Amino acid sequence: MDKELKEKLKKSGSNLYDKEWIEKVADEGFDDFIRIFNESLQGSEKKLHLTRECDFRFGLLYYGAFEHAINMILHQVLDDTTTDIEFLLGELNKVTATIKKKKD
Repeated sequence: MDKELKEKLKKSGSNLYDKEWIEKVADEGFDDFIRIFNESLQGSEKKLHLTRECDFRFGLLYYGAFEHAINMILHQVLDDTTTDIEFLLGELNKVTATIKKKKD
């Protein structure tokens, strides 16, 4: 990832890319994005050919979208886990209540 891009993302509050493996995966995805975009160009559109260094804004868009997607996935996973935990706590309460009844 470009250092200037990383600093710009950090200034906007992101610390996701401090983790090397996340930065590596995001970079691989960005390279795939550029490759797919370039392969889709036809005829006169070929002059729009992108490179990693081509346009800072494409990098901001891609890495911002990547971070948003990860955050949404984590939110969903954590939300689902919270629901499971709430359900299990409810079951634990029933068991505990039963134990207390029998003990008294």
